[in-house]
Amino acid sequence: MLINCNEKTTPNKLTADICIIGSGPAGLTLARTLIEQNKTVIFIERGSKFATKPPQRPISFKADHYDGIHNGLAFGFGGTGALWGGQLLPMLDVELYELGHPWSSEAFINQLREHSQIVEEWVGVSTTSYQSSLLDLINHPAANLKWGGFTPLLSKWIPFSRRNISSDWLKLFENSKKVQVLLNAMPDNWGFVDNDKKSIKNVTCRSANGHLITVEATNFIVAAGALESPLILEKLLGLNASEHLMVGNYLHDHLSLRIAEISNYSRIEFERLFTSFFTGTTMRSLRLCLSKPINHSKDDIDWSYCHFVIEAPEDSGFAVARDILRGLQAKNYHGVFISLFKLPLAMRDIIRMLWLRYIKQQLAISKDSKIFVNVDFVKMPALNNYITQSNTDEITINWIIKENLKEQVELAFATLQSFWLENNLQHVGEIKKIECPLDRKKAIENIYDIYHPAGTCAMGRVVDSDLRIIGLSNCFVIGSSVFPKLGRSNPTLTIMALSRRLGITLINLINDNKQSTKTTS
Repeated sequence: MLINCNEKTTPNKLTADICIIGSGPAGLTLARTLIEQNKTVIFIERGSKFATKPPQRPISFKADHYDGIHNGLAFGFGGTGALWGGQLLPMLDVELYELGHPWSSEAFINQLREHSQIVEEWVGVSTTSYQSSLLDLINHPAANLKWGGFTPLLSKWIPFSRRNISSDWLKLFENSKKVQVLLNAMPDNWGFVDNDKKSIKNVTCRSANGHLITVEATNFIVAAGALESPLILEKLLGLNASEHLMVGNYLHDHLSLRIAEISNYSRIEFERLFTSFFTGTTMRSLRLCLSKPINHSKDDIDWSYCHFVIEAPEDSGFAVARDILRGLQAKNYHGVFISLFKLPLAMRDIIRMLWLRYIKQQLAISKDSKIFVNVDFVKMPALNNYITQSNTDEITINWIIKENLKEQVELAFATLQSFWLENNLQHVGEIKKIECPLDRKKAIENIYDIYHPAGTCAMGRVVDSDLRIIGLSNCFVIGSSVFPKLGRSNPTLTIMALSRRLGITLINLINDNKQSTKTTS
């Protein structure tokens, strides 16, 4: 199933129902949907069997530095799914309404919810609610809190053993005999059915050592992420068509600002109220969504949320366990081996972690950890924030942060402070504000990207409501690139739900085409 295109035995030509470029969570979900209906799939993956961060490439920043291009990507089978934390949270209805048609339609929202539930089953998380009503259901101490200006949500984390989706689903794909993955290959040239270039016939891929492989398919899907997909579309559509559709424009991401530190805290009390807890094998984490928009005068609503960030000492049980698990997930066995040397000194802390996990169903905080509060918000999509690639293969990124960072901090901190005082939480810890620098350059240095790039192939501009590229009959885009704007949630669950929706669309198209062919003959 996994074909290393650098090897001489690689076939020169392959055929499938669907060709998917990129093997991250979006592509994997799409493939799983398709093989359930006996459709054949070929992946084109520019990385190798194990996903890693991309190698250094020539990159030019026209304005502010965007770290997502270095650390928000992964090349290899599984893509970012081999490196991510596995946190799931659906977009809220109020956020979907703001995105316009078709996101705001009742039918579309219901489809997303139905597909999300199936995705949750596939990745092995509990089916319990994301809403705060869950706290009452399980008699959690935080159920008695008054949330004030916050709307609490409870994200779900995929169990560690299933977090690397490509590894978890590999046996399923192999048993189906319907999936082939071309590793170390990139799309190099596109073949069309006729001169009007409305229907793609094949794509020729080039391996790292120059070997050419032609893939013929009924439909082609670009699922390479919001930073790579627009670069692929530039080559597919040509410069003029890409500029007309504004491919690569409106790049945006979640950004995070540290606004406060919880000092002199009671570890037991903080664990009891605010650390992650478990429902079965699913870990749940508290997210405090700000109910009030940052700026009431703008047409675009600023969505943001607060959350606690716990930084454990590097020699603590939490840090050692984290590094071992991350190494195992990414197949970085050298890193796992190094972390194992720290295990004896961290054993006491790890024993306490295990006791809290399995007896109290809580996530432990290591001694001497620091606890911070961050506000995360959506960078506003803007035409002049873009990614493109020149003929010399240099990637150009124009990333301008115009958001009023001080206003973000002031509202978030005021809401946090009111919440703390209203619930008499002084015994849990003291809130110490971290001032946002007034100087723009220093303020920007104080924020970081969360690596949820989006918007570069947005629905309604580059693709239609079925995710088909405008102007092409059989080529689609899937991933956060099609989001007109991010909500407050991590986008992966919505991406996977959209992928399953696209899979159903493609199955119907293929079946209709076969039926039409039979009728004609």
